[in-house]
Amino acid sequence: MLRGPATADSFCIIDTDRTSSFTVRGSANEAPQERAAKRMRPDQLAATLQQLHALRPC
Repeated sequence: MLRGPATADSFCIIDTDRTSSFTVRGSANEAPQERAAKRMRPDQLAATLQQLHALRPC
């Protein structure tokens, strides 16, 4: 999954399959090590984009 930076300090995710919810904090509240661990390497991004382009209908 590709996503941009969070635009809110925190947000709620509702899981309808499990009938539960949980709060996720935005990247502004994460430690630098936590943000770095989630960052996609350039080669991973290139491979993901290549796969997505292959799936896109012409």
